[in-house]
Amino acid sequence: MHHTEFNWRSNDGLQFYAQAWTPEEEPRAAVALVHGLGEHSGRYAHVAAAMTAAGYALVGFDLRGHGRSEGKRGHSPSWDTLMDDIARLVEETSNRFPGRPVFLYGHSLGGNLVLNYVLQRKPQLAGAIVTSPILRTAFQPPAWKIKLGETLYNLWPAFSLTNEIDPKGISHDSQVVSAYVNDALVHNRVSVEWKQLLRITPRLFDDTLIGLCTKAVKEFAGSAPQLPSGPLHDASEMAAVMPTVMVFAQSSPGISHCKEEDTPERHLDTSIKAFLRLVEHTVAHVAKQ
Repeated sequence: MHHTEFNWRSNDGLQFYAQAWTPEEEPRAAVALVHGLGEHSGRYAHVAAAMTAAGYALVGFDLRGHGRSEGKRGHSPSWDTLMDDIARLVEETSNRFPGRPVFLYGHSLGGNLVLNYVLQRKPQLAGAIVTSPILRTAFQPPAWKIKLGETLYNLWPAFSLTNEIDPKGISHDSQVVSAYVNDALVHNRVSVEWKQLLRITPRLFDDTLIGLCTKAVKEFAGSAPQLPSGPLHDASEMAAVMPTVMVFAQSSPGISHCKEEDTPERHLDTSIKAFLRLVEHTVAHVAKQ
């Protein structure tokens, strides 16, 4: 596996950090990664190892205000700005691997962003796959908290708050939790702007996207590969399609949020291998066209 680091500047002048993992041989396809809230692309090195071993390249970048990328921690001036950032990631991935199918993969917040990007921008992709995306809030915040958020949003949208992520909830593996807590590139900040957007945008998915994917999984079932049992298969919401293949899941009770790294052997064998089987299925489908 080869690893390279590179940078680019956004339209508003911020420097972005990005990295790519490539297999020894010419990659069969490339996957562009959008990570979750407060973390960074470096936390997906284990995913890169599995993908490159299967013959796929992985390209990840640190979102603005995250990891090694510039910008106020946990803040973006708008959702459209984030969409532009993802468009640049897709462009960079396509340029680095010309002629290869490109997939877009998002986890958690990244899943929300990927879903928004696919629905709003309608990019030319071989497929989009998301895991544990933010489709709706886990609980309804009290009215006073919503009102306070709306007031701050109008007065000071860049004001920073804690993102309220409990590190113990990301994994059943104490070593994974410890690594997350002690990772200097992980932060727990989110701006009022993002917090309001994260509260509002999932509503768009409740009827349109979830309904679409529920219908699509029935239509796609005949040609989709069989998913192994495990966290991805047992998730409370799962569907497949769009543009060619999309799989998404919400964590079920007893299943941690970061399924890719939870209890390494079992969850690596389920989540990542299921992911790779779907990528292989699509690559084969594209090759026949």
